[in-house]
Amino acid sequence: MRCVVGIDPGLTGALVVWRDGRFHTLLATVSTPIRKGRRDYLVSNMWDALKQLPPYAEVSLEKQWAQVRRTPQGLRREGATQSFRLGYGYGLWYALVIAAGLRLYTVAPVTWKRYFGLLTQSKSAGWLKLIERAPEAMANWKGLTLSTGVVDAMLLALYRLEHQNDGGTSDGRTTAPAA
Repeated sequence: MRCVVGIDPGLTGALVVWRDGRFHTLLATVSTPIRKGRRDYLVSNMWDALKQLPPYAEVSLEKQWAQVRRTPQGLRREGATQSFRLGYGYGLWYALVIAAGLRLYTVAPVTWKRYFGLLTQSKSAGWLKLIERAPEAMANWKGLTLSTGVVDAMLLALYRLEHQNDGGTSDGRTTAPAA
């Protein structure tokens, strides 16, 4: 039995689990208020979610890094705070997956979005792609309003299911230390 996990590491991201031909578990990234208008990751809950997974689970984690974006005014680099937040969430999930001893596959956003034909599409196009690719699996989720982080996590899991050798480690080895 195959267990694939998709993780969007942002503060508005999520963790979803695919097993038995459908999505079983959904966990919005757990955050807690730390100051007025500011949230931070609740690492203990992230760890608890990963420890409940079977040891053969494959985790598809979206890579995050500071980006340079092209705007009409020219190139624009992400702000220092935004860059830190992106890398911080990714680093937390990365470390926790390794510590849990699970197989980790990191996938760049451009890779899975290009695969699903979503590079130039709106965020809502991901939901339609999920219904198109896995209609039976999405039957339980009809009528729900899911955040883009949840939809992205579902697409990451689906990408891992459909493309075992693209993204992450090409030979499927674990990046966790040998037990």
